[in-house]
Amino acid sequence: GALRFDLDTLRASYALTVSDPDAFVPELSPFSLTNLRLRGGVTSGEVTSFTVDELTTLIEATPLNASAIGHVSDGEITLQDLRLATAGNRLTLNGSSGEALQLNFDLEVSDWSEFLPGARGELSARGSVAGNAQAPTANVSVAAAGLGYAGYGLAALAVDLILEPTQDADQIAATFTALDV
Repeated sequence: GALRFDLDTLRASYALTVSDPDAFVPELSPFSLTNLRLRGGVTSGEVTSFTVDELTTLIEATPLNASAIGHVSDGEITLQDLRLATAGNRLTLNGSSGEALQLNFDLEVSDWSEFLPGARGELSARGSVAGNAQAPTANVSVAAAGLGYAGYGLAALAVDLILEPTQDADQIAATFTALDV
């Protein structure tokens, strides 16, 4: 691996390649990681920024790629384009978390067998979560087609979910709309 630090810009860059991550961090062994490559940087100042330019590994022989850009300032974390991807699946997150939360996500699953051998079908979910711990909100759309596992199946499903705070601080209103079941 390599670590470089520039005192003038307060930027550090890193690059690391590990063929057997479990040997260095035994807590990773349940994930069966191999051939881990990590490259990115950190810049410090009023706002600390970080990048994960490349994270690649194999999880039980399934390739995983990730990248992210983020900023930390005054107890708030902001993510720009956090991306996790396998050959047939993808998750993207954008948003911020601190006193208030604003998080947008996009999930596409087209190869369930990467997670659950014998499973099939496609699923997509998009949405946002916002507010704070006392008044969270969410707006999520989920669509699925051809789902199946162990003899059970679902031809199609489309659901919209909206969570909103109510006048009573101890309750949250949930609205489900099944568009196609």
